[in-house]
Amino acid sequence: MFAIFFTPVLIKLGYWQLDRAAEKERLIAQIESRTAMEPQDLPPPDTLSPPDQWQAHPVYLSGRFEPMRYLLLDNQIRDGKAGYDILHLFTLTNGLKVLVNRGWVAAPTYRKDLPEIFTPQNSVEVYGSLHQYHAPPLQFAATEAKDTGRRWPKRVQEINLAQLEQDMEIRLYPLIVRLKDNQQPGALQTGWHVNHVSPAKHRGYAFQWFALAVTLITLTLLALIKTNREHPEGVPSHD
Repeated sequence: MFAIFFTPVLIKLGYWQLDRAAEKERLIAQIESRTAMEPQDLPPPDTLSPPDQWQAHPVYLSGRFEPMRYLLLDNQIRDGKAGYDILHLFTLTNGLKVLVNRGWVAAPTYRKDLPEIFTPQNSVEVYGSLHQYHAPPLQFAATEAKDTGRRWPKRVQEINLAQLEQDMEIRLYPLIVRLKDNQQPGALQTGWHVNHVSPAKHRGYAFQWFALAVTLITLTLLALIKTNREHPEGVPSHD
């Protein structure tokens, strides 16, 4: 009964991981093809449905970073070091406001301190790519902006579009723009990681599930053979 129940489950998990691998391969191919495209002006907000069709789409921005109005996205780890992603409010020449991810900075030694960020004061032209708002896999206590004693800059644990619009009292563009590279005006440490789990890892997980299914079937057959040899009539002895 154990084998009858768990063998289909293990096989199903294996095929699920194969599907995930294929999905990641499609995503990587899609992002690579979009990366090769020429940047375009930011699409109007009402043309972004569904938003995933614009994921990693290259764009061009012209405008200025709003002085001191940026977020420090907490719990961002790079090369084993804790730090922040800096998401800065950017106002385009047409008045549209968008959050621009300028990149990563290391956190100071003491939690109460915030990193010093240099921001271009004049109008700039930058290149980047569109990305959706995503909550982090791990969420900690509520936003710690009050710890700094200042309204801006603000340290946050996640990016909540509706809450940000309420706090800033503005209408934000529904997608984030990541700066293309470290050569962009205002860029910090970019080097974005596209996928946390590669297709090869998903195929490796699938192999493990299938191997467990084969092992379970093999052990069950061996147990049945052993039982039949010890009790050929199918009735165990009570001597």
